[in-house]
Amino acid sequence: MAERSLAPDNKPLPPYLSLEVDRVGEELIYKVACSGRPAQTLLSTLDDIIQALLLVEPIICEIREKGRK
Repeated sequence: MAERSLAPDNKPLPPYLSLEVDRVGEELIYKVACSGRPAQTLLSTLDDIIQALLLVEPIICEIREKGRK
């Protein structure tokens, strides 16, 4: 569920940016690479991912909690 909620909305990604998400159990592992651009571009991408995670996490936790009841 989280993978779909956090999938990039600007597909296709720009050619200088690569993003891979792997799921291992309940963990999501992000692999992000940015080449030929300033470091700020990578930092902005990481910030977008973190902001999305902060929005989605409480919703996923609530759904899981309701499923346990």
